[in-house]
Amino acid sequence: MSITWEAIFDISGAVGLIAALFFIPFIPVKRIGSTAKVFLALSAITYLFVTIANTLEHLGVTAALDFFEDPVEALFLPFILFFFYASWLWQETQKRLKAEHHLNEINNVLQSAQQINQLLTEQSRSIEEDFSRAAEIMQTLLPVYAPVISGASVCAIHRPSQKVGGDLYDIVQLDYNHIAFFVADATGHGVASALLAMLFKNQLRLGENGKTKLLQPGLAMEELNNILSQSCHGKGMFVTAAIGVLDTQNNNLKIVSAGHPPVMLHHYNHADEVRLLNATGPALGLSPSVKYTESTILIQPGDRLLMFTDGLYCHDDTGELSATDQIATVLSERDQHGIKLLYRIFENMHCNNDLSDDVTMLLLELSPGLSRMENFMQSAQQPLQAESDQDQCKIGVGGSQQGLFVQLYGRVVWTCAVSFNEVCTNAITEAKENRVSLFLDLKYCRHLDSTILGTIHELIAQAEILDTPMYLQNLSPRVFSLFKELGMEKVIKHIITPPEQLPSHMTLQKISEDIKLSPERILHAHETLSAVNEHNRSQFGILVKSLRQEIGAKNVA
Repeated sequence: MSITWEAIFDISGAVGLIAALFFIPFIPVKRIGSTAKVFLALSAITYLFVTIANTLEHLGVTAALDFFEDPVEALFLPFILFFFYASWLWQETQKRLKAEHHLNEINNVLQSAQQINQLLTEQSRSIEEDFSRAAEIMQTLLPVYAPVISGASVCAIHRPSQKVGGDLYDIVQLDYNHIAFFVADATGHGVASALLAMLFKNQLRLGENGKTKLLQPGLAMEELNNILSQSCHGKGMFVTAAIGVLDTQNNNLKIVSAGHPPVMLHHYNHADEVRLLNATGPALGLSPSVKYTESTILIQPGDRLLMFTDGLYCHDDTGELSATDQIATVLSERDQHGIKLLYRIFENMHCNNDLSDDVTMLLLELSPGLSRMENFMQSAQQPLQAESDQDQCKIGVGGSQQGLFVQLYGRVVWTCAVSFNEVCTNAITEAKENRVSLFLDLKYCRHLDSTILGTIHELIAQAEILDTPMYLQNLSPRVFSLFKELGMEKVIKHIITPPEQLPSHMTLQKISEDIKLSPERILHAHETLSAVNEHNRSQFGILVKSLRQEIGAKNVA
């Protein structure tokens, strides 16, 4: 037996293959997969047999083993190919599993994001509802109608930059000879300023208890300042306000201003002269025990008095001094009056219609005209209620050169009758005073019950007695059929077509649904309907009798 180089080479190969077989089990499955490891081991074993056979042959230990080597060598290549295929297949499988894992993670993240988004949406909806309720509450603090002032008119515009704001105004009849009015601005925006404004309005007390005090607006302002100074402990919490009291008998006007933008007085007999009535004391709530002086002015027929909040200033590089001059220039023009003059001032002042702060303006003119209170800038061409709130009764009020408008929304039923009657009665009185027509618009009204139908009949009769034109318009076929069914020909005669164009802005009224207030209104409405014809008398007779007994028993109790 002789050792040749071929034998040494074969021995080295065999040792290497044995070592490979030893290490193959330790190859991580995650690298090539279990199937690839099996084919790699089989390939090594088959080639090891070939190598051992060649070594023995070269050493002369055995004869040629071709009968054994040939089949083994034939298996070696397929095993190697299957090793590479299995390894590739394993890697692709791992990639797919990894991708699926990432996809699941993404889906989990998306699901969590959807849950968070749903939660935020619900919270946002809740906050939006709270803001809407707050806006409705703030609206109840604003006047709808101005008291009738012989030979004078009052117009106002209130436009919050957000749903709720800190601006307020009001005008009330103190006694037979005195009218009080104010414009106030609580610092900040949103709910915080609204709460501060509510505190101001509550403490000002324009009702019975505060009338005597307001005859001396300086003292009333000092008392209010002391209360707010004790209540407002937060940084930057204060209110600016201007209060005026007009003696309608001698046209003496008292003005007090607490840190408020200047009140502007345009004297009709002095061409373009506009007098600025500056603050007579600091803003309310900053420090107690402050004295506020009163300015007493004699105003003449044709004079104009303008109060406004600083939201009217266009906040650019021109500054407030220049802005005041611009307002005074428009105020001195004589081609516009009333609400049109206020809109002229508003449009002239606001840069690119950017409403970054609440805006309130109040204009008192000592000349006959239509008094208008516009508390929202919401279009009257769209229903005021959301789609989910279509059945809720709402009442809007607005005015234009054509006259006053009352608009009904949703299902208007007996629980809304008291509020509806009050709104329309006030509107009839104002329409008579200003010699204009009253229009009841039913474009967005979905239903009227018998109490509302009877109330409308009463209102038509009341308007006729006062010689005030009152019309109905935009009735749907369904609503019209209700009038027809009850034989309300007197009301049908007041329906007009085509309808008058609605004002560009309507003010939403507060609806009181106090059932305790309703029996008398229901009785009056159905007594009116029963008197129309015999059919109605038989239809509503039992109800009328029952209500009379109920109200009579309650009165006796």
